[in-house]
Amino acid sequence: MVSCKKTWLYGVVACVTAFTFCFCQPVFAGRPGPRQMPLLLIGSAAKSAPSSEKDPKDKRKKRKDEEKKEEGKLGEFEKEATDGEAKVEKENQTTLDDIESFIEFVETTAEVIEALSPVLEVMALGGEWSWVRISRVNDPSFPDILKRLPGETVLPFINFEIGYQDVEPNVEAVDARVELGYGPLAIQFRETHYEERNPFDRLDIIQWHVLYRMWYPRFFEIDIGLGSTIIHGDNTDSGFSLTLPIRVQPLWWACMQFRPSVSSINGNPINQLDVGISIGPRHMNIRAGYRWVTSGRVSLNGPFFGVAFCF
Repeated sequence: MVSCKKTWLYGVVACVTAFTFCFCQPVFAGRPGPRQMPLLLIGSAAKSAPSSEKDPKDKRKKRKDEEKKEEGKLGEFEKEATDGEAKVEKENQTTLDDIESFIEFVETTAEVIEALSPVLEVMALGGEWSWVRISRVNDPSFPDILKRLPGETVLPFINFEIGYQDVEPNVEAVDARVELGYGPLAIQFRETHYEERNPFDRLDIIQWHVLYRMWYPRFFEIDIGLGSTIIHGDNTDSGFSLTLPIRVQPLWWACMQFRPSVSSINGNPINQLDVGISIGPRHMNIRAGYRWVTSGRVSLNGPFFGVAFCF
């Protein structure tokens, strides 16, 4: 009986020793060999198995791919309007090149001003007539220029507009515009908030301009404005903006309006045009028309309607 127990104990010790020698000793020694193959196979299988904790770079890439797949109309417009890759880079331009470019710019500007001198005279005359138009009494020196009545659409002291634009069945916008001015000088601020349902997204186009307002007898106003356009979506970008709004008021209760503007953000052009008509009594009228907003291959066009308050 004792002999059987000893034999059984010797067998257990031999098995443990063989297991340790076959599987553990090569690992501790750091030398791969035939006895290490079972562990290597197990290790390679573990490495090939998908890890529960993925690399952060893979996560970011997957997230970007998902966002790209879900990118809607507003996301495409923001990319077209603000993509920095469209900017012309001049990394190797030297200081001498900058000076030569500046001199050439000044010479070109002087030539343009000289060529446009007749136009500038007409613009100065329009500004003068704007002063006369808002004067408190009719000036006999300008019989064709009647005093502006309170609440008229042209040359407003305060003009506030709010409207709704239907871009697509999936995209809509709310637009607000404020203009404050006196005679030929004014400033305007405009914000359009776009919202897309599927995929859900939001985009804001903000504009401000300093206006030089010119009025010509008897019912024609044209402004020129310089300012900035800001696009706020996933990021916020801004750039230069030029506008040339026109008002034509053939009747005291009706006014046609054209509002083109050109902007550039990171070298990407953004073109906008409003064509509308305002109908109603002084101080308040109804506006309706169509608005085009385009950048690259993407556009946010659609009809609009709203109300305007004028003082």
